[in-house]
Amino acid sequence: MTLRPKHFRNFQEFRDEVVDKFLAFHPSFGSTLGLHEYDDLLENFSTQSRETYLLYLKNAKETLDKHFHEISFDRLENFERRALDWKINEEIFRLEEFREFEWNPIFYDTQLELQHLFHRDYAPLEIRVGAALKRLRAIPRALAVARQNLRPDLDRTILETAIMVFEGRLTYLESIPSRYLGPLSNPRLSNEIGEALMEAKLSLASFIESLRTVVLPNSKYDSFRLGGWLMQEFLSKTELVHDNLESLLQRGKADIDRLTARLMEVSRTLDPALSPHEAFRMYVEHDHFSEESIFQKTESMLESIRQFLIDRHIISVPSDVRCAVRPMPEHMRWAFAAMDS
Repeated sequence: MTLRPKHFRNFQEFRDEVVDKFLAFHPSFGSTLGLHEYDDLLENFSTQSRETYLLYLKNAKETLDKHFHEISFDRLENFERRALDWKINEEIFRLEEFREFEWNPIFYDTQLELQHLFHRDYAPLEIRVGAALKRLRAIPRALAVARQNLRPDLDRTILETAIMVFEGRLTYLESIPSRYLGPLSNPRLSNEIGEALMEAKLSLASFIESLRTVVLPNSKYDSFRLGGWLMQEFLSKTELVHDNLESLLQRGKADIDRLTARLMEVSRTLDPALSPHEAFRMYVEHDHFSEESIFQKTESMLESIRQFLIDRHIISVPSDVRCAVRPMPEHMRWAFAAMDS
């Protein structure tokens, strides 16, 4: 990886190199974006790799400030410059200050992702299986790096959730042959991915056992807090929200009060004899959502939102392809919902 950005003829060259370096450091993200040159690569979050990337980012920041600050950009280039500046600052913050790779095991779960290679029919199955094979072979190394990076004093709530996530991931790995590999007609490739799956599952099972038996007994609840300064920096660097925490807290409380008053008003309109919770159960949950109907209802809701945007000319909708609502994969069920775009 280049340590110092070279001299660039124009901003576009510089922009493209910084984006390339970002994707090379986060190949799983590039792969899920549909950039297939990253399909068979896995992250390397070792100390040396992080330090090399961090040095590049700092030099890129210096180049951006020094050579592409006073130049007159058109409207699009100015937007791209500000976006690039934000992302470089965020990456530096995450590596130097936030350091999630030290305290959140779930940070490493996205590096184990394979489902987009199987769910998306972008290439013949053999090509997608070949990419999955290389990613599977890299999983033991990725988990070894995770063990090296993670602190021994993890928060118990985060750790318990992480164990649930990785157990779901293990279940997903075990399901791959029956779910996806049946149509595979290449015996050599079938054998190779079977072996790689076995090694990946053994490595993941060992990682889970280590979290459960070695780390969990020493963990404590309610030790996850970032602290005021780091939380302020997180909002500033990742979301470009520069308000102080007290101001944000007061705005949040005011919004809760406003919404609570509105909830009470709607509840009385539905049935004055019922509490808001009871009104919700009777008139909303009972009529609109159940475990059996939630997928259909959600698809219907998305369709009505889409049509609302079109009818009122709020934004253009460039495709007739609809969102498909599906159950969460086992390893993602720690969250309420997610979008695979």
